[in-house]
Amino acid sequence: MPLFIKTVVDSLGADRIFLLFLIYSFVGWVSEVLYVAAFVEHKFVNRGFLHGPICPIYGTGGIIILFLPVHIKQTGISLFISSMFFCTLLEYISSWIMEKLFQAKWWDYSQMHFNLNGRVCLLNSLLFGLMGYIAMTYVQPSFKNILFMLNDTVTYYLAVSLGIIFLIDLFTTIRKLVDFNASLARLKEFSDALKERYTTESWFRSGTISEMLSSIKERSATGKTSFSMTLLNKIESFNHPVKAAENIINRFPTIRSTTYPQSLEHLRNRVHESIRERRLLLLKKRNARKNRKEHTDCN
Repeated sequence: MPLFIKTVVDSLGADRIFLLFLIYSFVGWVSEVLYVAAFVEHKFVNRGFLHGPICPIYGTGGIIILFLPVHIKQTGISLFISSMFFCTLLEYISSWIMEKLFQAKWWDYSQMHFNLNGRVCLLNSLLFGLMGYIAMTYVQPSFKNILFMLNDTVTYYLAVSLGIIFLIDLFTTIRKLVDFNASLARLKEFSDALKERYTTESWFRSGTISEMLSSIKERSATGKTSFSMTLLNKIESFNHPVKAAENIINRFPTIRSTTYPQSLEHLRNRVHESIRERRLLLLKKRNARKNRKEHTDCN
């Protein structure tokens, strides 16, 4: 183990380092949520990879910066550049690993200036450098003092307890991501079967999955072609994505599947349409309550 890393481990201890990882993960999660609420969705969206209020990539970045040699952290310029470089490298590697594991590109900066394969971009890199500088210069000393207010026994059991919760959340999230990928595979298999069965029919539209499903529903409504209830029920199920799929698409709005792009695009469109329908229904209910109140006041 390099001496500068051993020094940090000896001064803080593994338990406190893990708690710092969770703290920085939480701070990163708050930053993501506030940014999305202020500039993108204008509402609360859990942008974390896990279900809990943490973004592990920020925690990992914070620990990497914490482990930098002392002489690098002593000057603002070197700290800024190092934070910028290592956190950008971390984001690129994380994007690549997640794509290989789940056959999906979870974020895409292709529309941003000075991006690298859509995985990282200059703007984010500059923000990483700024956040690293602020964290090590102003935030880390306070976090360190707070953690050392706890005795070693309390620190140990707190780290173990939160570690168990973290692992449960991680396992649950991975399982749901695997299920999500499996649902995309089932949708592709189903659409391929429809295309093979009905591609010669003049009424069948095979441009996109949504068009395929819609053309069958429309044909069924005319009564000119008889379809089994099993087939129609499958179409309905694929037209109404489960809550888990909606959560993933909301958290990662630019997610792209490298294996099932059409399946993901269909689910994304259905999620957006479902959200619009719920908003319209909510608006109608509000207008109905307003009309009833005005009618009551008039009487």
